[in-house]
Amino acid sequence: MAAPAPRATDAAGTSRGPMETAWVSNFTPLAQGVAPATVPYERIGVMVDLKAYSLRNGTPDEIEPYLLTAAIAAKYHWVPINGAAPQDALRCVDGYIRSYLYKLSPTGNAATPEANTKARKEAIALGICRAVMSANFELLPADINPQELAPPVLSVTFSETGVPAYTALVAAASENAALLTANLNLTVDELEVVKVLARSAQAIIPVQGLNLITEGHHYLSDKAKQSYKAFLAVERQVWMSESFKTWIATDEKDLRDIIWHKAGHPVAVSLKEAAATSLEVKANLEAAKMGSAAARLPALESDLRAADTYLKLAQAIDAVWSTMGGRVDYESIRFRVAMIRKLPRTTEEFAAPMTMGEGVEVTSRAAAVNVLKSTVMKNSAKAAVLYGFYCTMLEMGATDMTAAATDTLRTAHSLKKLKANDLASYTLGSELYRDYRAMRAAARRSGERKMPEMVLEG
Repeated sequence: MAAPAPRATDAAGTSRGPMETAWVSNFTPLAQGVAPATVPYERIGVMVDLKAYSLRNGTPDEIEPYLLTAAIAAKYHWVPINGAAPQDALRCVDGYIRSYLYKLSPTGNAATPEANTKARKEAIALGICRAVMSANFELLPADINPQELAPPVLSVTFSETGVPAYTALVAAASENAALLTANLNLTVDELEVVKVLARSAQAIIPVQGLNLITEGHHYLSDKAKQSYKAFLAVERQVWMSESFKTWIATDEKDLRDIIWHKAGHPVAVSLKEAAATSLEVKANLEAAKMGSAAARLPALESDLRAADTYLKLAQAIDAVWSTMGGRVDYESIRFRVAMIRKLPRTTEEFAAPMTMGEGVEVTSRAAAVNVLKSTVMKNSAKAAVLYGFYCTMLEMGATDMTAAATDTLRTAHSLKKLKANDLASYTLGSELYRDYRAMRAAARRSGERKMPEMVLEG
């Protein structure tokens, strides 16, 4: 890689770096007595809040990607109910549905029966999911991206017995205002849909956080993507009702996007990532019988997950490998994985550098993960050999094919990539296990192989 181009010396002769050096160019001065135009400052928050860094001379651990999440259409922005606290959200679920009916329902010539039916489905999905997220994650205004927060169309007060009483915040004569006062009249089938959506909503925030950490997207409809598979696991657990299957069938792709993408999109990324990495959220999801979501948590960066998988693979075959006179030394990768697991997920630098072994020092979690990335790349060929050995051991060993097919290491994404990218190393590992089997059979026939004495001490 070519070295960065040399920088011109600061014209003022100071020690300021390029990022701090003010631009000064020649210009034609105004005529004497001519007043300059007054230019007001307009704060464009989406840019002002970004961190300035150098792609020219910076380092990877300084980089914070810009605007990874594109804004969703205005009609899908978060619509709160004034006066409703998180503890009130489930009681006010009808108000949430009404609010989204008001926002989503077509008007004029666009209000065809098909369009109205689709808008009602979307309003039910957004209303239920956002009410449940509000309650389960105690969402307040600070937890919603300002760019995706719409003004409320309802306010609520509560009677002494806790019954909501709504007031519309839009003019009675405005378009769709009648939808705020009309009864919802949910059908029996729609009430079954509500149950499924309520359980689905519990997974949205942590699984979106997981997807952002591992893939950089909330949800992609591509079936080959991990973000799709993460939510598909929830669907397989929760979307079992025949009423729900019928309800979603005619608009399945769009409603999937509403539920898994748009419903949680306005929630702050930092909250989603915190939920995805929290052991407490994982335990609470398990207690809520949402094992399909909890199983993928806590979230790990893709390089950390790959290294952790390499470590588990090495540990799984170490005992068998050593009987052939070999050795699998995984201490270095174990140390680095254990160290990063203890580091907080933050962009802030550490008070003092941390050593990752072999004279490597880092000053942030991002830098530590970057070191681990090089460790993964350096060991990929060796891991491919171990993976070939492991898969052949499952296929030929005592483990039956049913267990082999569901084994989490066998199906791990980072290991399956090794087979595709380095088939030669994978094949070598497979041959080594076959050699091991042949050696073991020969030793058994010659009487050299004896079963060891096992003493289970009390």
